Amino acid sequence: QILMLEKLLEKELSKGQIAPQSQLANDRIQLLRDALNWESLPLRNQAADMIEKTVKHLPWSKKHKKQRKQDISQLRQVKKE
Repeated sequence: QILMLEKLLEKELSKGQIAPQSQLANDRIQLLRDALNWESLPLRNQAADMIEKTVKHLPWSKKHKKQRKQDISQLRQVKKE
């Protein structure tokens, strides 16, 4: 899922500007939601890194920016049962 998002980012960047309602935007939200449930901290960190890489090219909406930053921060923490 992380690699798929990276390939999609590269594809979208080669086209030019990335639209807010693009497949990239949808896929990164799905990765974020899925990764929050992963047990592996290294994989969670990889997902967070990849999501942050997409944000450089397609920023979060003002409406969701604060929550998404909290989600990324949560990804980087050890999951508590």
